[in-house]
Amino acid sequence: AISSGINYSADRGARVINLSLGGTMSSSTLQSAVNYAWNKGSVIIAAAGNNGTSQTVYPAACSNVVAVSAINISNTITSWSSYGSFVDLCAPGDNIGTLWIGSGYVTASGTSYSSPIVSGVACLALAANPSLKNFQVVNLLLKNADDLGAAGFDSYYGYGRVNAARVVAAAPSVDTTSPVTAVTNPLNRSEEHTSELQSRMD
Repeated sequence: AISSGINYSADRGARVINLSLGGTMSSSTLQSAVNYAWNKGSVIIAAAGNNGTSQTVYPAACSNVVAVSAINISNTITSWSSYGSFVDLCAPGDNIGTLWIGSGYVTASGTSYSSPIVSGVACLALAANPSLKNFQVVNLLLKNADDLGAAGFDSYYGYGRVNAARVVAAAPSVDTTSPVTAVTNPLNRSEEHTSELQSRMD
């Protein structure tokens, strides 16, 4: 069902897909859906999980997915947030104001609230520069994060806390023009080229 939802979103041009869900079992079907969406140009962002351990969680740990752990108001990873080498970024996830069916405004906690924050920043980047490719959006998110915990990448905070202001400021300057290449030597059908082909045939 999750894979079908990912495919459905990608087929309808979703530029950002948030997955506030997860489990500990890997799935080739799920990975195939993620790859399909990625190849369609979608940015896929997922909750790292609420197990409080380094146990791998999917789809956060799938290739081509940005996995998000949760931090509290002190910029410290929560006791219940999953962590591990699959985590890419962190975002607030403790006592987040939200809406709940039948209850109006409530506060809730979980990486399911951290992931949408990163997804929202991805959308802001695309609003600032609609020409961005999905890999460029991901690079902006990672390179402009505020480093927390151990210097550089670590398994609790990934590359750091997502920073909306820095991402949006950097987005317009990203060069999105396609590279242009040309063969200048040897020239087409030149003697050198012909002799090379002949030697291969021999």
